[in-house]
Amino acid sequence: TDPKVELNGEGVTRQAISVSTEALSFRATQDASSDTLWKFFTIENVGTWSDAPLLEFSLTLDDTTHFKTNPKPRKQLRLPAGDKELVEVMYAPTEPGDHSTLLTINHDGQGENKGETLEITLSGMYDVTRQAISVSTEALSFGSVQDASSDTLRKVFTIENVGTWSDAPLLEF
Repeated sequence: TDPKVELNGEGVTRQAISVSTEALSFRATQDASSDTLWKFFTIENVGTWSDAPLLEFSLTLDDTTHFKTNPKPRKQLRLPAGDKELVEVMYAPTEPGDHSTLLTINHDGQGENKGETLEITLSGMYDVTRQAISVSTEALSFGSVQDASSDTLRKVFTIENVGTWSDAPLLEF
């Protein structure tokens, strides 16, 4: 007789997609047109060539006024097993206030998140009340001058960039 061995077990399908973050938060101040902020995250095909040789995914962004992505939303992308895709998210608010949206990742991945959409919360605050410049005085008085051609009066004031590297790295005036 042939020896027989009985095997019992449960198959486990591993997840085929991994995202490096669940949320990104931005803060902008003063002039939003020059205060565009970027953050990054990765999407990875953590499957193998046997279970997820090619992951197809697309990004959907609810608020395209204040937030942008690269790669662009709705573009179908392909990611071979073991590869990562760097996604750039830009916050460029057009008006002051709090802004939030969902960045949705639709994919054909296998495993525990098969068929699910993955969501990343994006939030930003554009605060125009925060001051990025400070001036040492509000007024300069030169008093009365007798002969403007021979009298030279000089007053000094200081302009200071009171912002931070994230909200006002370089002040132009």
